[in-house]
Amino acid sequence: MQLYAWCSRIVASLTACSRKEDKFGVAQLSGSNAAVISTLLSCLLAVENFMEKKTNLQSPNQLLGPAGIKWATVNSGRVDVGAGKRRSGPVNSKAYAIADVLKTSIYQIVSAFHDEMLAGAKASLLEKDWVTTEKPLFGTREMLIQKLRLFLDFRAT
Repeated sequence: MQLYAWCSRIVASLTACSRKEDKFGVAQLSGSNAAVISTLLSCLLAVENFMEKKTNLQSPNQLLGPAGIKWATVNSGRVDVGAGKRRSGPVNSKAYAIADVLKTSIYQIVSAFHDEMLAGAKASLLEKDWVTTEKPLFGTREMLIQKLRLFLDFRAT
């Protein structure tokens, strides 16, 4: 698990450093930054799914800023067969630890590029510049975009 944490932190640090060090914008123009963000968000969604943290994807006309992703609650009207089983033990604690590392890594990148991301979000270019067009490793492109918006508003939990 330590190796995964180091990898996440390293790619986040390299991406964040590209903000000041990459004078010609090669990382941004080549799609490397979008690939890193998309991969980290996709991994976070996979880990949260393992931890049974369900997401409800909202249609674009229902989005009201950071409330784009709503977490399923017991009273949401959904029937979930696995909801009665609580995972515990070392595997679950490792999942929480890796989720924390992924969130920290994503916030490091968002903090470094916050102004550019906000400008892109206002011009409806956030998904074009920061989320790859390929099918994500886990989840959908729309889920990645909504999750990124939560990070951009510093409201991801």
